[in-house]
Amino acid sequence: MRGSLTSRIKEALFSIFGEGNLPSVNMNTGPTELSRWKTGPAKECYKKLFEPISNQEDSQVTYMSRILEKVWSDTSKASDVLVAFAVSVCESILSPNIESIQIKEEILKQKLKKNEVCFTILCKQRKLN
Repeated sequence: MRGSLTSRIKEALFSIFGEGNLPSVNMNTGPTELSRWKTGPAKECYKKLFEPISNQEDSQVTYMSRILEKVWSDTSKASDVLVAFAVSVCESILSPNIESIQIKEEILKQKLKKNEVCFTILCKQRKLN
C-alpha cells in the first residue's frame, strides 16, 4: 500500500507543478542530469511547495494543498500521519540536499517525524483559536 501511495504522491507532485516547471525524472536518470534537476527546477519547486499558488483566487491554496487534493479527493479522509507522509515524500523528492529521488526509509523517517510534530503543533494552535 505504501508503494502505491508513494506513486500517487509522485504523480500528483509532477502534475501540479507541470512539465514546464518540473520536468519529469525517474530512477534511470543519470547522476549529472539528476544533480542539475535537483539544483535547478526541483529546488525552485521545493521553495514554492508551501507557497500560495499565485494564479488562484484563494490565497490560501498552496502547491502542497493541491498535491494533497489530487492524492485524496476528500482530504478530510487522510489521517495526519498520511498527510505527513505525503509532505515528506514531496520534500524528499524535491530537496536539493538529498541527492537521490529514491524514497529511502532512513530519510523518510526523519522527515516524517518532523512533519508529524509540525502537524501536532498546528492542530493545537487551531484548537486554541
